[in-house]
Amino acid sequence: MTDYHFQIHTLSGELVREVSLPGTATVRDILSHLPEARSPVDDVPRHLKRKLMYEGRLLVEGDVLQSLDFPKKVVELQMLQQSPQVEILRHGDAALFQGCKGIHLALCGPPRGGKSSIQLRCAEDRFNEGYWIPAIGIDFKKVYLMVDDVPVLILLWDEPSGKERFRLLRQAFFRKKAAVILVIDITSDDPFWQVD
Repeated sequence: MTDYHFQIHTLSGELVREVSLPGTATVRDILSHLPEARSPVDDVPRHLKRKLMYEGRLLVEGDVLQSLDFPKKVVELQMLQQSPQVEILRHGDAALFQGCKGIHLALCGPPRGGKSSIQLRCAEDRFNEGYWIPAIGIDFKKVYLMVDDVPVLILLWDEPSGKERFRLLRQAFFRKKAAVILVIDITSDDPFWQVD
């Protein structure tokens, strides 16, 4: 049985990892030895598709190493990384998203900051230009996404801002949200001072 020693490089030539595996292993086994991709900014794990290339040819994850007929026992491979493919579905198929866990995102900011406009654009691909209708109470819209062929449901919550009567609602509004997105109008004179 032939053992192979792989040197995996990025396309820029940086050595990522060296791995030794038997000929009965698969390309998937090489990928499993690679370090987790992390964001260089905040060291958060990144979900990237990784592929390996040998002499300009992409390798299939299920291929057994000895069937690839590498001419030598030390093999240099190039690693390609691809971000997830995201598609917004304007009219989500309810059956496809049945049982799908929803991710709750809160939009907050000053009155007339654009929260409802962002919510409407993401959910329905519409924009009400020229007039403003204030949000009454708490509103949410569903955004249906396909992320690498996996259905994801985003619930975009529009925070009521401004009026004193909404202050009690705000405490409940922020519970169990995965993230809060601050929305401000950068053309306004002092949008930051209106956020409370």
